[in-house]
Amino acid sequence: SAAWKQAARAELAANNKNIYHAQLLLDLVKAFERVPHWALLREAVRLDYPLWLVRLSLNTYRLDRTLRVGQVYSRMLKASRGITAGSGFATSEMRLMLIDLMDSAVVIHRLIELTVYVDDIAIDASGSYKAVKEAIVGFGKLVCKGITDDGMTVSSTKSVCAASCSQLGHDICSSLKLYGIKPQSNVKSLGVGMNAGRRRTTKVQQARLHKFRKRPFRNL
Repeated sequence: SAAWKQAARAELAANNKNIYHAQLLLDLVKAFERVPHWALLREAVRLDYPLWLVRLSLNTYRLDRTLRVGQVYSRMLKASRGITAGSGFATSEMRLMLIDLMDSAVVIHRLIELTVYVDDIAIDASGSYKAVKEAIVGFGKLVCKGITDDGMTVSSTKSVCAASCSQLGHDICSSLKLYGIKPQSNVKSLGVGMNAGRRRTTKVQQARLHKFRKRPFRNL
């Protein structure tokens, strides 16, 4: 439902020629594997999360382990960052890492419509050219800086921006070039194809259909 709400906001903006729309999609590199344990503890204390539960998780994540290459084994190692994606607490811990940062940025840039699903971050804004650019760029810089300051990395290959005006998309990405964000006309948000509301995009559906057709047929 979050993806369809994003598409609806984009289409609503596209119906008014004086309104611009832009969407910034941020992806984190190995999001779960790069969560620093010290930062997770800091956010747990800040948000009054049960510390005994954090201690249980961290003790599990920090169990001694070895690295093996062929028949060669390392000495015992202890991880200082990373949460296990299959853990029952992992998604809650990822939310701990992001919720205060996102809430703080939304307070400053109220034009933003924010969607966060685990580690997928979608930032939408509609309004005048200047207002949309300032909101998206300002919010993006705050969030990207907060993420990198905590030792995580914003993907320069998967983080993209789509806008109802190509020049707006290029201007936004130019202001965020430190993080390698690129403009694209067709993007995928939460598995749904988006195109800033200007026209319907079926690129994602066509790619899935193509893969489905290539699968070998089985007689049941």
